[in-house]
Amino acid sequence: MRSSASMGVVAVASVWSVAHAQLPTWDDEQSEVWEFVQQSWVDDVAENGRWPTQYIHEKVIDWGDNQPAPRGAEQIVEWTRFEDSGSETLYYEITPAAIVVEDDTAVVHYHLLTVSEDHAGDRETSVLSLVEVLVRQRRDWRYISLSGFTPKFGDD
Repeated sequence: MRSSASMGVVAVASVWSVAHAQLPTWDDEQSEVWEFVQQSWVDDVAENGRWPTQYIHEKVIDWGDNQPAPRGAEQIVEWTRFEDSGSETLYYEITPAAIVVEDDTAVVHYHLLTVSEDHAGDRETSVLSLVEVLVRQRRDWRYISLSGFTPKFGDD
C-alpha cells in the first residue's frame, strides 16, 4: 500500500472512473463511505503520515489471511510504518463490490490489486478481497474492523 505520488494520481483516476460508474445506484451515505475508503488509500500510498492514524477507530481490529492473530490500533500503525520502509506500491486499483450503511455503521466489500516493489527491486502483484466495517464518530467515518483475504478462483 505504498507508492510514489505520481502513481497514486494515476491509480486514483482509474479507481475514480470505476467507482464513479457505479455511483448512480448508490445513495449519498454509500457514496460518502466509498469516498472515505478511496481517500484512505490515497493517503496510505502517498505515505504522508495520515494512514492509518487519521482513519482508524481506537478500538479497531485487523485480521487477514497473512496474519496469525488479530491486530489492534497500535500494531496496525507499527506494521504500516515497517512495511512502508521495505516496499513501495507502484500501482493499485480498488474496485467496490458492495456497501451497506445502517445508521452509524457501514460495511464495505471491495477488491484490491497492487503491484509493489521491494528494496531489492523485485516486483510482486497481489489481489485481495477486503471486508471493512466503519463507524461514524460525530460526522467522520473510522475503520473499526479490517479484514482481507486472498480470493480463491476455480480449483486454487
